[in-house]
Amino acid sequence: MDDRSPTPASHEDLVQSLSYALRYNRSGKRVSQRDILTANAAAEHLAEMLRLSGYVVMKGPPARAPDAPPPPHAYFYDPVRFKKSDPET
Repeated sequence: MDDRSPTPASHEDLVQSLSYALRYNRSGKRVSQRDILTANAAAEHLAEMLRLSGYVVMKGPPARAPDAPPPPHAYFYDPVRFKKSDPET
């Protein structure tokens, strides 16, 4: 089996994802401060109904972190790991 293939999501992962989707809009802003308990209860109910109906929600592997070079001032924070860049090269 390929390590990049999707696996069944756990019940807790599904509930957290559904709750997040119910609490935040597309741009990631909070819809309402009062709806946390309602969103959690609705997410729990939806996840249970999906399970009872025979649905299997698949979860893909975590995305790789982007490969970006360290910022030019990184050597100030960790001089052993990040060497000061040579302006001549």
